[in-house]
Amino acid sequence: MKIGIIGSGITGAVLGNLLPEAIVYERATHVGGRTTTRFLKDTEQFDIGATVFKEKIGYIEKGIQKEFDFLDFLRTRVPDLKVEPHKTHPGSFHPISCMQDLSASLLSKNTVELLHHAESITKSSDQSQWILKFNSGKTELFDKIILTAPVPQIISLLKNSGHMTHWDEAIRFRGEYRSSLVLTGIWRNLPSEIIQKVKAQKNFTLLFKDEDAEYISIESEKYRKNDSDHSLIITIQFSSAFSSKNLERWCDAEKKPMYYILNSNQYFFNRVFHVLDIPEMISKKPDQIDTHKWRYSQADFALFKDTDINLDHPKLLEYMALSKKHNLWMTGDWIWGSRIVRCALGATVIAKEILKESMHFS
Repeated sequence: MKIGIIGSGITGAVLGNLLPEAIVYERATHVGGRTTTRFLKDTEQFDIGATVFKEKIGYIEKGIQKEFDFLDFLRTRVPDLKVEPHKTHPGSFHPISCMQDLSASLLSKNTVELLHHAESITKSSDQSQWILKFNSGKTELFDKIILTAPVPQIISLLKNSGHMTHWDEAIRFRGEYRSSLVLTGIWRNLPSEIIQKVKAQKNFTLLFKDEDAEYISIESEKYRKNDSDHSLIITIQFSSAFSSKNLERWCDAEKKPMYYILNSNQYFFNRVFHVLDIPEMISKKPDQIDTHKWRYSQADFALFKDTDINLDHPKLLEYMALSKKHNLWMTGDWIWGSRIVRCALGATVIAKEILKESMHFS
């Protein structure tokens, strides 16, 4: 049975790991999705989406409360991936290497096709297979397709398939997403006194709910490899309201910062240094800035956004039945919620169902 997976974020990566014969397609130059890491130099890297992940999550199956342990899953499936607790964020973890390695390690045994931008999905003339077409003109046939993209992109892929009506009620309501803008500053060759002051911070991540600069991560303290590294890397993720307002004036198609942020980044970094109580850094321009925009950062109306994942939920069971009937699975944070551990659990649930079908098929 030939299976195609669209997207190599954590959902696609866990699915690929559990379905090693599946081919994974990614539109970017690298795997990772919202666990993307930027690399500037050997000693300079930072995460621009998820910066940590939780170890466990509870869920309900057949009326019984259970627990999914993502750390245990990683130890079992990718034992060579080294993970450590975040230094100041209790109960949170990240790979020692980088967040992007979550997906890269999980997909190490899959065929992964990068720079493959899926354009449409249609059924073959005999209705037995799905035809996946890419914007390069290339087409592939699959018995099953799994879509892990945001709902608006899924709708775009399906709009000419003749099958959208089957899925309309199941997914269209889940199509509202919040955007997220990301700004990173890099300061190099700082005096050791400032680096020591940074290291002495009580928190390396700070959340200011619904403020413009909503989430701050001192990324250099996650990945600082030795005492001779005198760089400081700070990433700011902005609120949904701020991000929606400034989405189109943040960075260009090549991720280069546009005029607005080139002229206002110092204001945001100064606010961070006030919070961290490092007055020596106020008004000190970064040696380099990096910008990114997530147009579909997280779904606003996920089925299990603020509740326990309930595998007995009628809407989930209806979705599962629809997926099996049409050999087309659509999954991601719009079902399970935005946290990595939630999406990983959701991917294991779907992989289990597909493996059951595969055994029956064979």
